[in-house]
Amino acid sequence: MPYAAMRTCAEPHCGVLVRAGRCPQHTKAERDRPNVDVRRWYRTPTWKALRTEVLTDQPWCGECQKEGHTVPAIDVHHTRAHHGNWEMFWDRSNLEGLCKRHHSAHTGRGE
Repeated sequence: MPYAAMRTCAEPHCGVLVRAGRCPQHTKAERDRPNVDVRRWYRTPTWKALRTEVLTDQPWCGECQKEGHTVPAIDVHHTRAHHGNWEMFWDRSNLEGLCKRHHSAHTGRGE
C-alpha cells in the first residue's frame, strides 16, 4: 500500500516534512502548553459542527464590515475569552466569524 504524500509540519514557518500533523519537536511543544486540555476541544466533532454553523450564519468578517470591507470569515472567535470555562466555550452567542487578520489581532492581544 502506498504512503501518503509528505507535507510540512503544521507549526507555522516549520519546514520539516511529516506524514501528518507536527514534527517531533513541535508535537512536544504542543503537549507542554499550559492549555493543552482546552485546545483538544477544538478538535472535537462538536466544535467542528459549531464552527461550520457560525461561518454559515456569518460568512463575512464582522470587523471588516465595520471598516466598510467585505472579507470572508474563515476563523471563529470567542468574543469573551473563555479561559477554559466549558459553558463559555460552547456558548453560541459568544462566537463570531472573523477573517484571519482580525482573529490574529484579537488573539495576539489575549482577547
